[in-house]
Amino acid sequence: MATVLVVDDEQVVLRLAESILSSAGYRVVPVCGAAAALRTLARGAESIDIVLADVVMPGTSGPTCVDQLTALDPSVGIVLMSEFGIPAMRKYADGRGFHFVSKPLEPRDLTRALELALAARIVLEEVSA
Repeated sequence: MATVLVVDDEQVVLRLAESILSSAGYRVVPVCGAAAALRTLARGAESIDIVLADVVMPGTSGPTCVDQLTALDPSVGIVLMSEFGIPAMRKYADGRGFHFVSKPLEPRDLTRALELALAARIVLEEVSA
């Protein structure tokens, strides 16, 4: 069972993502904001496989947060989510080797994006071994 760190500044989105992903068999660690995500990953108490991060958050943006998270754990899978600038965000995510899902979150789209991120992570781990 993969563990997903869900990062968003809206409780409604955190609860929705947690509901969708838990129903799909994922273990979910929801956190509100980039600072909480960084603390969670840095603590190392949770074994995080994938980060699902909002692109637009107060304080630190999703892309900045993801850069900091991948500096802590380069093997973590990344899925970005946004309801704004979707074509540009898809291009950004693709260019970085990340996956993208648009809001509002649809269960099928979200679980597919996580499946792809997890598969890419497994391939990277096998290549690195």
